Amino acid sequence: MMAFYVPAIGQYNITYFGASANGKTDNRQAIQKVIDKCASDGGGTVIVPAGTFFTGAFRLRSNVELRLESGATLQASTRKEDYVLDGRKNQWLISATNARKITISGRGKVLGTGETDGAVKRGVTHTLPKFRPGLIHLEDCEDVVIKDIELKYADFFTVLMNYCENVKIHGITIQNNYFHPNSDGIDLGNCKNVIISDCKIIAGDDCICFKEGAENVLVNNCILSTPSSAIKFGTSTSNIFRRIRVNNCVITNSMVGIGIYMKDGGMIDDVGFSNISIQDIQDTSLVNSGIVHQQAPILIDIDKRNKDSSLGTVRNIRFSNISIDSYNSILIQGMKEKNIENVYLEDIYFKVSGPFSFEGRKKPKGFADEKFLYHSDHRLTEFVQKESYITIANVNGAEINDIYVVAEDAVYDEFARHAVFLSNVENVTTSNIKRSADKEEKFSSIVQTE
Repeated sequence: MMAFYVPAIGQYNITYFGASANGKTDNRQAIQKVIDKCASDGGGTVIVPAGTFFTGAFRLRSNVELRLESGATLQASTRKEDYVLDGRKNQWLISATNARKITISGRGKVLGTGETDGAVKRGVTHTLPKFRPGLIHLEDCEDVVIKDIELKYADFFTVLMNYCENVKIHGITIQNNYFHPNSDGIDLGNCKNVIISDCKIIAGDDCICFKEGAENVLVNNCILSTPSSAIKFGTSTSNIFRRIRVNNCVITNSMVGIGIYMKDGGMIDDVGFSNISIQDIQDTSLVNSGIVHQQAPILIDIDKRNKDSSLGTVRNIRFSNISIDSYNSILIQGMKEKNIENVYLEDIYFKVSGPFSFEGRKKPKGFADEKFLYHSDHRLTEFVQKESYITIANVNGAEINDIYVVAEDAVYDEFARHAVFLSNVENVTTSNIKRSADKEEKFSSIVQTE
């Protein structure tokens, strides 16, 4: 019988509890044994040393830090039977429920099962497996820290948190397959008091997504890339989102840089974005997949998911010091029955990537199956096809200041467009809106209102 060996007070090395770094042995029972022992002793650090440790699902406990040392890899099992916790089916490699003071840290790596391409890219023949595990799921947890680790090839959501409070996610790298659907980066559902900082995320779906609701969140100094939305609110929006700030971020190669999708009622209030660089997908060969025709560097959209959905409220949204490189246009549209309230755009530099027809464009839906959407084709295309680089419709209260749209003459020669187009707006002020061009006759008015 192996005796427990603790190399230092409060430190528990998984190899001393029977874990094997041969990359084949299922270590989930050994890892769970270590975590449970650490928790029963009052807490401490569970150490995963250098090596590859194959494992199924395990659960973190209160007062436990899981530390992956440099060179350590937790390799996720592909077998559904390895994801049973407490007698119940599970879809996550690392879970915690009702835990306090938990940490996942270190310079090691968690390796998922989603390396292959999926349906995003044309010509893909790979069939995704029926069982697709995510990497980290935390529910009803407080005082959570995730820092420094690398999370790679999640098959499903990489980090999902529901009803968690006092969360810090710092310096992590998420490296998923860009063409692997549903491999979100960080998803927060009804979480409060969260800081996400200095993270690099490449995801096959949304990079950072706020679902159902969120309060008191700061996203700072992150680099994001995805064929979906880099920063997303919704589409599940039944609760309240407020006091959220996104600052100092770089967004590249993304379908939607910043997207607010209001579909299920609820309220989004007091949200600000500043010092952000946004580049949309530059590979126009993806036009045939439809993805380029659903791009928008910034999107705010009030809609109904179905005929029984409530109309949500979007108000007090501010964008400042935003640099954009895009073929497409900013779209901010409420509904006639429910206007967006108080939108502020200031110091926006919009570089037009090149000539691109808006014919055939549809607004980004934020939902995979169009048959469940309530809006008509008219609503999908009415404003997104306007010949303008910033289109604002059904809005009450807006300030649009210091906007500069820059494009080569060839763009103006082929597509004469407004800098700003306004439709059904009230209490809107504009100032210092400029656009590059040599000849006035090459383009339509700078600001157009209907």
